[in-house]
Amino acid sequence: MRSKESMLDRTQVVIVAEKYPLARASLADLLKYDGYRALQADNFGAAMNQIESVENVFAVLVDLDLVGWRTLVRQAVDGKRLVIAMRGEHFVSNGELDQRGVSVCFDKPIIYRDIAEVIKAHAAITGSVI
Repeated sequence: MRSKESMLDRTQVVIVAEKYPLARASLADLLKYDGYRALQADNFGAAMNQIESVENVFAVLVDLDLVGWRTLVRQAVDGKRLVIAMRGEHFVSNGELDQRGVSVCFDKPIIYRDIAEVIKAHAAITGSVI
């Protein structure tokens, strides 16, 4: 029988890079409820550190209001991860997001069901398991 810690090590990781604490925590809680290991990042440095050092990162949710979001997206895309953008106060065109490799973009306020469907569809296509 595997320990809870070893099972956590193999669980797909979703990084929630969101500047608003309540939104970040809510998304992370919902992802955890769905069986993902959700890590929260409130700034560029924390998100970059997680993208670069955490194993099994499956998806990155990137707040487009976060300073340095373009670099976060590039790093996540280079690592072959699903990138979900969350557009809030600062408008970024869909054309730019497509060009940068963003898989999908949702305008705030976010409906979690939409994010969950994208993640599950990507997992089915790539053969990833929670």
